[in-house]
Amino acid sequence: MRKRTFIKLIVTLLFGGIFLFIGAKVIYMLGHFAGSYAYAKYYSIYDISNKQLVNLIIELKKENPQYETFLPCSKNTIDKIDDNGFYGASFYIQRKNIIIYCVINLNEGAINNGDASIGLDMILSSYGTKEAKFIKINDIPKKERKEVISIFETEILNNLGKWKSVW
Repeated sequence: MRKRTFIKLIVTLLFGGIFLFIGAKVIYMLGHFAGSYAYAKYYSIYDISNKQLVNLIIELKKENPQYETFLPCSKNTIDKIDDNGFYGASFYIQRKNIIIYCVINLNEGAINNGDASIGLDMILSSYGTKEAKFIKINDIPKKERKEVISIFETEILNNLGKWKSVW
């Protein structure tokens, strides 16, 4: 009887240790994942490369200075996010007092059939106030999310070229 109890204890500890190890690995991997831009709403813009897209965004902001904004710690129109080829661009929408924040993957291996791609990642709500906070696009209430997506598609994407949603 004692031998059987001892074997059950060993098996339980072994499997428990394996599950703890796997759980710790999963938590570690999730913490080092691609961040919020893995959940962005992505669009393809036809017949332009990602590098051309960057230039189009810079030109759009020059022609429409109301969109120009610099996030804290930044003085660039387009910012490098990480070493994996992700860059960020932000657009100020005055009537909503929000900043729409987008991601562009300049990694050549990520280009979708040679077309540029841009992802609607998050908004900065209540811009310029102490209540300002970043909200991922998926975490915005449905009605407001539809409105933000509509603004982004009509005011920004339509000025960058022919596009389609890929999300």
